Amino acid sequence: MSKHDKNEFGAEEDIALDNTAVPTDAVSEIGVTAKEEEARAKKKERADEWARMKTNLRNSKEALIALVTESPDFDEQYANDLATLIGKERGTGTTRIKTPRIALRNEFIDMFYDGEGENAVPTIGKVVKGMDLFMQKGLGKDKLNLLCAEAIKKAGTPELRHWITAVADETYEFVNNYQLLAIGADAPEGWDGFLPNELK
Repeated sequence: MSKHDKNEFGAEEDIALDNTAVPTDAVSEIGVTAKEEEARAKKKERADEWARMKTNLRNSKEALIALVTESPDFDEQYANDLATLIGKERGTGTTRIKTPRIALRNEFIDMFYDGEGENAVPTIGKVVKGMDLFMQKGLGKDKLNLLCAEAIKKAGTPELRHWITAVADETYEFVNNYQLLAIGADAPEGWDGFLPNELK
């Protein structure tokens, strides 16, 4: 028996211990937990509202950029200036806008035209070298094949379909060149590339 088990007169002292946990209601009655919960609820409400505002702002930025970049009069420099002005989607700083595919497709089609502006005319049979497209624009086979399909699929009217085919390059084994075969609603004779549904 240790010295802590005896009182000052040397007799054993029977100490009763209550091992019952303090009820949570007792704490709530004091009001500490209720205030804490209220503060947490308000904090969560503010965080949720801030998250909603950020989402709305991001969506608004994306809608504005899409409106500019999908315009027929798309101007990449103007779009990049806009991105600088409104900032990028997340974080700080700004971002550059990549040329959207519709503008890239138009740029690709324009390579088969000779002349400038309204005086530009298509040259049936003209070949554009795939190696030049890769070196100047970073465009590989997959992207160029997609652009060939979109020159048909995304034409404003069937009469404006540009039928551009891939031709193997004689110098570079893994590179294709691209040739404009025809312009119009119907595929040129012997065409084995992409076809719109109505021509299948």
